[in-house]
Amino acid sequence: MGVNLDQTIHYLGPKARHAARWWFLLAASVAAALWAGVELYRHYENLLRQERILASLQQATARSPSHKTRLPDPESQRNWNELRQELSFSWYPMFAALERTSKPDIALHEFLPDKIARRLTLRGTSRDIKSLVDYLAALSAEPYFYNVYLSHQKKGMQGNADIVTFEIRMQLRD
Repeated sequence: MGVNLDQTIHYLGPKARHAARWWFLLAASVAAALWAGVELYRHYENLLRQERILASLQQATARSPSHKTRLPDPESQRNWNELRQELSFSWYPMFAALERTSKPDIALHEFLPDKIARRLTLRGTSRDIKSLVDYLAALSAEPYFYNVYLSHQKKGMQGNADIVTFEIRMQLRD
């Protein structure tokens, strides 16, 4: 039985293990590195382009003449001030004061606030003069109202009942 020395060395010697797999991994790594480099270069070019656009926009805005703001005419300014006062008017204190002074013998039919001048006009009916005088006194005693006065009154009939129609005017505190 003769064994050939070349065959024995071939069997006993180190075998090349998966050499193709290592070459494939190396090629894939090189391809991935190239792809990453190309993407990085594209992003860098995009960044440079955006910086150029930003610089040109900044130059354009720096060179554009500033618009001179013109002052609003007095009528427009007055309208804006009225609107500001209208929106900032606090309704709660006025309604709370009216609620505190309400009387069962008094019926309010019209409620006319002037928010700009801070005046209030109330129109309504009363069962009699005494109830009207008591209501006027209650309104005058309320701290939210001042300069309360009866602008007019008139006796009349409503059905079979005697009534007094009235108009009360007052100023509102802040």
